[in-house]
Formats: sequence, structure tokens, C-alpha cells
Amino acid sequence: MRSISISGRPVGDAEPLYIIAELGVNHDGSLDRALRLIEDAAAARADAVKLQYFRAERLMGRASRLAAYQHDAGETDPVEMLRRLELSQDEMSQIVAAAHEAGLHALVTVFSVELVDEAASIPWDAFKIASPDIINRPLLDRLAALGKPLILSTGAAGLDEVRRALAWLRGAHDRLALLQCVSAYPTAPDDASLGGISALRAIFDGPVGYSDHTQLVQTGGLAVALGASILEKHLTYNS
Repeated sequence: MRSISISGRPVGDAEPLYIIAELGVNHDGSLDRALRLIEDAAAARADAVKLQYFRAERLMGRASRLAAYQHDAGETDPVEMLRRLELSQDEMSQIVAAAHEAGLHALVTVFSVELVDEAASIPWDAFKIASPDIINRPLLDRLAALGKPLILSTGAAGLDEVRRALAWLRGAHDRLALLQCVSAYPTAPDDASLGGISALRAIFDGPVGYSDHTQLVQTGGLAVALGASILEKHLTYNS
């Protein structure tokens, strides 16, 4: 399996595990909280942090429904929930600067084609493509055109859809990695689908990792034992 490079850091089978602390929207829309999570990620010796770049009105319509875990957390309006979790372009720039100052890479998931240029004005080290967008060719094409490393999540996709996305991204294979993923929050241990790591390695000759949505520590270790060279785990806080 060949490696890729993320800002000079090789990532692949023959390299040390690349650990991504997924901040996602765990900052609750607070820049100060995001900066504290950056400090926590550095203290935990992660290699990178990952953010989400979106605007609520582009990501979700009024007909959208809350996920069960969001409803259980007391949310009532999905659009208003997302709007509260947005960070501005300037705030994102400050977070990236803080990550780099702490010795961390800064990765981002962009959820709309219309936001790619805006996001690309910030010095992200790599772009991650969310599982639902594995079928979104305009977004994949636009992100690939930036020339940055790409990490593609495969949650809820069949192997035929993964193969199709790989064909679309053929010109970016030297800077592409795949993540096995289960799009459930949290993922039950019995549903972790770690065998998907081997399935992806069988069809792709670049780095394959695991996006761990379980609540167990052991799952990540098992993923690495099965060949994951990237491990992504959500980083949250206790108030």
C-alpha cells in the first residue's frame, strides 16, 4: 500500500498511526470552546483536528427531521440547531492558526460546493469528504481540483458506490485516503463493521483508516490491528 503526504507527514501502512481528533460541532458554536478543544487534542497527542464548514440554510431544509440522538438531547428545530453551531470564516481561520501553533494539522469537511472557495482561503492541511457526499460528484470534483490531500468517508456506502467515487477521483489517488465508517452516533460495538477495513483495502491501494463512532477505547485498537493507518475519534468536553 502506498502512502500519502499531509503537509509533509507521510500517512500509510509503513508510517506511524495518523490520529484525527474530530471536533465536528462539539464546540457548540463557541470559538473559545473550540480553542480549548485544540489544546486538549494536542495534549492527547493527536496528529490533527477536524472541523465542519457549513451554513445551515445550505445544509438542511425546513422539511428535515432531527436524528434520534439530537431529539434526545433536547433539540426541536434542525435548522436552528445547525445555525447555532456555525462558525464564521474568521473564527475558522483563528482555529486553524491555533492548531498549527499547537503542532497539529487542521482538516475540514466542507458540506456545500458553494462554500469550497470560501473554505479554501483558509490554510487547511487536508479536506475530508463526509459519508453522505460519496455520491456528490460536483463536490468531489471541486475538492479534488484544490490539489490538497483528501480523506473520503464511506459510511452507508456499498462497495459499488465506493468504486464509483474512486473512479471519479482517479486523478487524486496519490493524495487520497479512505475511511471505513458506520454512520450511527453512537455506533453499537456489535455494529462497528471493522471488517470493512479489509474490504476497502482489497479495492484501494492507498491508506485506509477507520472513523470510530463507538464509545469504546478498544475499537480503535482493533481497527489498527486490522490494517487501519488512520484513526478518527470524536473529541468532546465535560462542562
